[in-house]
Amino acid sequence: MTEGGIGRLLLASLHQAITEVMPTRLEFYETWLTSSAMRDGRVGRGALGAAVSFLRGEGTQYAATVSRAGALAAEWTVAGWSPARRSLFRRTPEWLRARLLLRHVRDLMQTSLAATEVTGRWRRGAGEVSLVRSVFCDVRDPMPGPMCGYYASVVESLMNRCGLDVEVSISECRAYRGKACTLAIATRTQGVRAA
Repeated sequence: MTEGGIGRLLLASLHQAITEVMPTRLEFYETWLTSSAMRDGRVGRGALGAAVSFLRGEGTQYAATVSRAGALAAEWTVAGWSPARRSLFRRTPEWLRARLLLRHVRDLMQTSLAATEVTGRWRRGAGEVSLVRSVFCDVRDPMPGPMCGYYASVVESLMNRCGLDVEVSISECRAYRGKACTLAIATRTQGVRAA
């Protein structure tokens, strides 16, 4: 966690996604997301908010960047697990694996920004994650579409990497006329429906 309660995984994945999706804009975004400040835990909420605010103005690049950042966060999370933990997830029945992963998703989101409140549930092969106080959806005026693609990508990528064939959609977004950001998780296969 940085001094502003921002998780290093969020900062690093966002920085890397900007590098991959918009390499010509990286110097501009490093005004707020400098490597040394991220490493030393000196990126505050204001700096991250400014970077995300400018990122929203990048048109279609916004969605591509935050989606890639979420996928990177999931990839790095799984890569950081011990072999025993990865093995546990492979051996756990799919319905239980979904519930365990949902709990891990909640923890991951809460560590991305300390002020974020996350709830999640899994029933009959479908899940839902709800977030309050997302840095991506902290806007003054309603946006033309959902802004919480980072979190949708984290959930979908993490679950898919752990052998669950799911698709995540944004059913409600606080930046887009919603009270909270709500992600709907639907299974594409029948195996996760037990329990």
